[in-house]
Amino acid sequence: IRGSMIPFLIIAMASLVLAPQQSPSPRSLCDQALEHYRTKDYAAAVSAASQAVQQDASDAACQHIYGLSLAAVGRFAEAEQHLNQAISLKPTVGNYHYDLGFVLYQQKKYEASVPVLKRAVELDGENLMARFLLGRTYVSAHRSLLLGNFSKLALEQLNYVARKNPRFPTLHYHIG
Repeated sequence: IRGSMIPFLIIAMASLVLAPQQSPSPRSLCDQALEHYRTKDYAAAVSAASQAVQQDASDAACQHIYGLSLAAVGRFAEAEQHLNQAISLKPTVGNYHYDLGFVLYQQKKYEASVPVLKRAVELDGENLMARFLLGRTYVSAHRSLLLGNFSKLALEQLNYVARKNPRFPTLHYHIG
């Protein structure tokens, strides 16, 4: 290196060291969270989704994946908050309702899960998991919701699933 190049190299290296590090975009972090979630690395999914939501709380998809990731690590109250936030940002996305309904169901909050799952079915009638879970929830919640016709409501959902996919896992057990 010639002597005249040394000051230039020092300035160039200093600017690299002193330049602020660009953090990943919220979308990139959200994509990372989704990938971690799919590979069942839930702690990493929570971390990436948390960063994404901190940078952009208005991204419904990031709120959704953050909620799912929190539920996967057992942080249900926070999961509900973020899934509700996703729903408030994009109220017509049936999967957001289904996932919140499932999180509520996991906690045995059957009364709360019924209207959420009903909305998921209204928004996407072909979501067989939502229909199946709604049918199961009617059975689980019939006493607390005072549903006299719970078996009719449950069978309506389960029979729909049976018509669409007779090999649906555990369906016939629940119909029986």
